[in-house]
Amino acid sequence: MPGRNKSEILFRASDHTFWRRGIYVPGVSEIMRSMGLIDTSFLTNEGRQRGTDVHAALEKFDHGTLGEPDEWLLPWLAGWEQFCADYEVEHVSTEEICHNPTWWYAGIRDRKSFVKGTLTAIELKTGAKEHHHVAQTWAYADAEPKVTQGIRVYLRPENKGKKYNVDFCNDVRDRDWFRHMSAAHNGKIKNEIWKIPETPMFDESENGKPQEVVA
Repeated sequence: MPGRNKSEILFRASDHTFWRRGIYVPGVSEIMRSMGLIDTSFLTNEGRQRGTDVHAALEKFDHGTLGEPDEWLLPWLAGWEQFCADYEVEHVSTEEICHNPTWWYAGIRDRKSFVKGTLTAIELKTGAKEHHHVAQTWAYADAEPKVTQGIRVYLRPENKGKKYNVDFCNDVRDRDWFRHMSAAHNGKIKNEIWKIPETPMFDESENGKPQEVVA
């Protein structure tokens, strides 16, 4: 059963911010928003909720705690099962906080898994492909030296036959693209172009997984 690795990074769910020993760490999504790559204007509340519900169901499925799912979730689960079987996936962790101390960013990686024997960062997608997805996936792969590749899995419950599409991150120029974005964004923070929240008070009794921390 996959688990959650320990991390020095703490996550505040109320504003989706990451902190390390009281120091602010920009998140992957924040960096891409800062660079103008993420456009949320076309997203609907229905689409957001669907993505949240599918991610939650798949995590429970991977942990063996799903129970009887709602009928509308079955095609999504089928696509995920197909992918995991086809690519011989063995999950190591789910919804895990990851941190790159060199390029100074953090995020929550959907899966860290062995994919046909290779330790891989997996990003689950329930919507359309977007240009920033490749940089996002590279960011999660680049956050841990032992993770040597990234995969984006686009679940397609409407498809006949195979209910998923897979894109591999195999161009290191996209990795460098995100590294440069992170460097530029951290420069904005240093020079007070990008405002960051005040440092919260942390309860470090449960370190290593996404959690609400009280400011």
